Amino acid sequence: MITNAIKTTSNNVRRLHRRVLAVSLIGVVLAASGCTTVRTLSVQEAFPVSGRAHTSGPEVTVLPVQETLAESSESALFAADPTYLGKGMRALGMIVVLPYFGESDEFHSDVSRTAAIGSAALSRLNGQGIPAVYQLRGGVEQIEQLPADHLAMSLHLRKLKVDTEFDGVLPFIFVNAFMFKDTGAHAVLDCQLWQPGVAAPLWQGTVEGKHSAGNDIMVAGVAVSAAIDQCISKSGLLETRTRLANQRYSQLMASGREQGMNGDKGRALELYGQASGSALTTEQGAAAIRAMALLLPELAARPLLPEGARRLKVQAEVAVREKKFQDAADLYGESLRVVPWWAEGHFNMALVLGEIKNYDIAVREMGYYLQLAPDAPNARAAQDKIYEWERKAK
Repeated sequence: MITNAIKTTSNNVRRLHRRVLAVSLIGVVLAASGCTTVRTLSVQEAFPVSGRAHTSGPEVTVLPVQETLAESSESALFAADPTYLGKGMRALGMIVVLPYFGESDEFHSDVSRTAAIGSAALSRLNGQGIPAVYQLRGGVEQIEQLPADHLAMSLHLRKLKVDTEFDGVLPFIFVNAFMFKDTGAHAVLDCQLWQPGVAAPLWQGTVEGKHSAGNDIMVAGVAVSAAIDQCISKSGLLETRTRLANQRYSQLMASGREQGMNGDKGRALELYGQASGSALTTEQGAAAIRAMALLLPELAARPLLPEGARRLKVQAEVAVREKKFQDAADLYGESLRVVPWWAEGHFNMALVLGEIKNYDIAVREMGYYLQLAPDAPNARAAQDKIYEWERKAK
């Protein structure tokens, strides 16, 4: 009987081992092959770009983003797919030490990682009112082709990783459930700030951004934005841009006065217009407008709108008819950066700004109109509009 009991026990143990092994194998298959959710970062949503920055001053060119990622266990996946951002567990169940259930997330961008970094830089610069463009081709050697008062930003991606963060465990006798609650992102960039005509970078350094939140792929956008913001701040970009703009404004205003005294009124108007485009403060812009207003009556004829400005004028008028007043304001603003002496453009700009309740700037633009066209038939109505907006602005 003892022998039979031993045999029965042995058979039961073998059956239990087979069942555990079967369950474990099923679990390994489930954990490895199923229950993976692909989460994709929308770059347009994460890094919105207004399209037109409303401030004047030197433009910033973002050079094509380079990528050299640090070695990791996922290096092959990053190398094979330029949109890959990482993978992390969402939940994991185990019997003793063997997995029986797994749920994971795989993270991607809807464009390549380098394109996402370029879009982020453009978005963060435009968000601070800095005119910026993203250069799709070329490299540092292209800097010398930029205007002397412009700046260039060079970015080299070292790390952009999204993962899940361990939250806790639910213990049972033989079964444990591991939970991964938050999604975390880490971005590391080498950043350089360049100026045409200067052999070495004005600044260079490594910046990083981290962010974690709930089950949300947008953490990648927040982390990248934080790294870009560090690059803008640490490089002194804003201060350098202000210094260059002030230097250029002073030079243009002085040259305009010199050309006017020498009798070349057309060239003087052109230089004052460029000074208006370099102005960073309301006072500088107003001084350039006053200089143009004093010069215009001395011209034999008012200059015609160049074709590019006329195209923007027509498009702005279409936007007004469609009641897309913000678009119209953007288009008029772009045209006035080309032809700031255009009185009618300031008048129309003021009206569309009034429609979107931007009364302070509307008052300024209507004031420019009255300076540039003091004898206009609608001068009285324009001044009354200023009074109306001044009350609404309070």
